Amino acid sequence: MFRLPCTIAVAGFLTSLANSAGAEPVDLPDGRSLVKVDFERHVHALLDRAGCNGGKCHGDAPGRGGFSLSLMAAAADLDHQEILTSSRGRRLSFAAGDADSITASLAPLTYLFAPRGIDPASCFRQIRQIADGRSRLAAVADGKVDLAAGAAGPWSLASGGEPGRANGVRAIWFSPLLPTDSLIWRKDLDPAVKETLRQFFLTYGQGDSTHAGRQKAALAALGLGGFEPADEGHLLPIREMEATKQWLDARKTKDPARIAAAARTLASIKAERMALEARTRAPAAAQ
Repeated sequence: MFRLPCTIAVAGFLTSLANSAGAEPVDLPDGRSLVKVDFERHVHALLDRAGCNGGKCHGDAPGRGGFSLSLMAAAADLDHQEILTSSRGRRLSFAAGDADSITASLAPLTYLFAPRGIDPASCFRQIRQIADGRSRLAAVADGKVDLAAGAAGPWSLASGGEPGRANGVRAIWFSPLLPTDSLIWRKDLDPAVKETLRQFFLTYGQGDSTHAGRQKAALAALGLGGFEPADEGHLLPIREMEATKQWLDARKTKDPARIAAAARTLASIKAERMALEARTRAPAAAQ
């Protein structure tokens, strides 16, 4: 979920431009590409056009919002440094769940940040841990944070009777399908007991009888539509997310042996998931 003032959007784009000045091509928002970025020609020109370096904006002596520029682009070197290093180049705040939360921490880490080589701790100006998903969403709507991750979307605010707050929030990224919570049993459980439990859950809320109707109502109150059979493949995405976190933790130690071991574990789980999905033509989370 996302709430982004245009000034922050511009600052983020400028940071990417400034980082690439004289280094590599940059894709522009209109679809074109700059083969080589010249800071004064391309970045300063954008600042001039937007009035960012004027005396009533960031060109004022104290700056604005903790970010300052030289008046009327008088000092290109200082501006370049300010864009790259003010708050260490970080502009946005991010709300996540606890470290082991699937939807609010592990999923964005695995499918959004890690594939791009991004460490959230060094990417955002501030990371706030907010345990409840709806509270994270409300924090975005109220402008307390810029982005938040979780299972709930803007529609949850609207369904909760707050359509006005929902209008200020939009979803900008979706993870692949994630497994819901699983019911598990001990491997040494009596086979007859296993089958009794299995039949109870798989038939619960099924059919058109009055009794089934009451069961469906009980499921609906929990936000569930019923139960489906699953196997260990169902948990492969969870294992992959946990292995990704362990790999990133290993990289922070700078221990080659630990990094290599974590990378092998992650690659093995990822290969197992991809093989399962290729064989079944369905996401592992749906197994």
